[in-house]
Amino acid sequence: MEKLLTIGITSYNRTKELKRCLESIETKFPEKIEILVSEDKSPLRNEIEMLVSEFANKTEFQVRFNSNQYNLGYDRNLKKIINLAEGQYVFYMSDDDVLYPYAIDKTICILEKEKHAMVYAPFYLAISKEMRRAYNKSYVINNNLRYVAKHVYDSILFSGLVFRRDLVVGLDAEPFLNKNYFQVYMFLYCISKFGGYYMSKPTVCAMGDGENAYGHSDSSEKNKLLADRTSVFSNLEFHKGLIFVIKKFDEDYHMNIFGEFEKEYNLRSIVGMSNAEANGKKTLKRYWSKMNSLNVRINAISRIYYIMLMVFGKNVTLNILKIPKRVLLRSRNETQ
Repeated sequence: MEKLLTIGITSYNRTKELKRCLESIETKFPEKIEILVSEDKSPLRNEIEMLVSEFANKTEFQVRFNSNQYNLGYDRNLKKIINLAEGQYVFYMSDDDVLYPYAIDKTICILEKEKHAMVYAPFYLAISKEMRRAYNKSYVINNNLRYVAKHVYDSILFSGLVFRRDLVVGLDAEPFLNKNYFQVYMFLYCISKFGGYYMSKPTVCAMGDGENAYGHSDSSEKNKLLADRTSVFSNLEFHKGLIFVIKKFDEDYHMNIFGEFEKEYNLRSIVGMSNAEANGKKTLKRYWSKMNSLNVRINAISRIYYIMLMVFGKNVTLNILKIPKRVLLRSRNETQ
């Protein structure tokens, strides 16, 4: 019997976290799902295989394990899951995240009601104790430029993103080695071509407590800035990949999503600059220089905020930011 949903879990060197992730999977429709763990040739690959085998022996779910012959890296391992999945849809999970209760049941109900190209929902970020990519209600996402650009940042965390497999299986992940955002490319493709669906109830809790493979694995070329997530400059290194992916999508499909994305990027850059300023004015100046070296236009808003940070400091600047932030959030919710 063909499965409706493959829960595709990327795995690298994390056993305790993977065990927690697997044990969070529950559904009243076990016959409709399969669990696929794709291990990316990490030092703990044997321990991970044993863990998955033990879980498979005690669960009613169909469980499959894949161990890559060599380290594919983040992007190509996401594609590997698409290639190996037997479900009509793939529900992505990182091995260090967990599912909300009833998340799979709610997702299955949506998928059986209508064949959306992709579906996603809010997630709870455990570190900051806040809900992310959260909107007021569930809704169908239209496939027009404004909606596509608006939702780009919703695809940064791949856990909880659900893709219709037949629509994305032909997409090539090879150009995105070490870009760390192949899911963004799939997301843009599905939304721009077919639209999608947003569920207002959260499906994932992003724990953020596992050792990451960025910058450590063989495929990531030992990039220290990717590895050191405590550095204020680490995000800028990830931004390079995000910018590349969006520009590549525009080039491939003759769109201009990046033009709209730049506006959102400039607004969000304020947080990065504030974090840099907290480490001193010299760090802020260096951050500003690196940000300006990215392949993105820095607009007047970012420039004004940079000057404000240099003159007033972080606390005063953040208080000033509360006003436009409230206006922006109110405007977004009213368009849903």
